[in-house]
Amino acid sequence: LNKIGVLPAGGTAFTGTSQDGTDRMELVDGQRSAVTHSLTAANTSTIDVDDRWIHLTGVESVLDALIVDERTFTFAAATGADAVLLGDDATEANKVSRLTSTSVITTLDFWNPIASLTLNTGDGNDAVTLSPFDALNGDGVTFDAAVSIDGGEQDDQIDALAYLLELTIDGGSGHDFLQGGHGVDQG
Repeated sequence: LNKIGVLPAGGTAFTGTSQDGTDRMELVDGQRSAVTHSLTAANTSTIDVDDRWIHLTGVESVLDALIVDERTFTFAAATGADAVLLGDDATEANKVSRLTSTSVITTLDFWNPIASLTLNTGDGNDAVTLSPFDALNGDGVTFDAAVSIDGGEQDDQIDALAYLLELTIDGGSGHDFLQGGHGVDQG
């Protein structure tokens, strides 16, 4: 989706129709303050771009190539126990990092934010593995945004041993297993 500013104030919807797993949404060409991806079910999500939303159904992958200050990923409570991998894509120094999950979407590639990245996994016995992000942010300078992970309720496993920068981890209530990275971590 090019020229994201033309989204109607009430939002819009996109339904993927291919039966071969190739439906893809691309958000390109723009700078925004905040983008939130609300992941609700398998191949179903809502993207909020500065209070203008896009509801996706039947979409197997997303490329969010918008330059943003704040980027948030939130898993709905209905997704239950989420297994989430968050880190770099396969190409170095291209501004792109990747979120994958067994519960909601095949692949969500995104340009690294400038100021902050937040992952909220919601309720459920979640397993999160965090590895280093791409070295560049959306502006093409060194990635150093504040990173925060909130595991929500129940028993979570959050593994950030391979992550090289500082981050904040909150396991929420429950019996959680939290491993920080190499930076100055808070939790």
